[in-house]
Amino acid sequence: SNTFEILMDQLDMPLEMRSSSAFLHAEIQEVVVHKSVGWEFRFAFAEVLPIALFKELRQRLKDEFSKTGNQATFTIQVANQDFSADLLQAYYREVFEDGLALAGFKGLYQDLQVRAEGQELIISGPSSVDTEHFRKNHLPNLAKQLEAFGF
Repeated sequence: SNTFEILMDQLDMPLEMRSSSAFLHAEIQEVVVHKSVGWEFRFAFAEVLPIALFKELRQRLKDEFSKTGNQATFTIQVANQDFSADLLQAYYREVFEDGLALAGFKGLYQDLQVRAEGQELIISGPSSVDTEHFRKNHLPNLAKQLEAFGF
């Protein structure tokens, strides 16, 4: 949409990224400005963004809005829910890289294997993993974050 293009101009998003198929029908669905928190964008994309494109968008939003002392966050809605197992695994790791777990737990959980089966997320790992701790302390945030990424 036109407003998305204006934002991409403002962020100086590289042309090769702007021409990604994931951005083909991109829209800004909503922008909420919070006095204390900053700007919150809700984007709609045709597909789950490639992880490099997601990281670039997040970093450019952060950098651009921090110039004025603001923060910018976003959530994504996706029309096409087809995604590769590798892409899901990359986003799973990103949740832990982005501060879901304390450093000690990050090492334990970020390398678990994840896959989708229909509407279910299957996470598997060694028997040494404290599954009860994971379910109680990390699973709700993991689900929320993956949803914000467009899954």
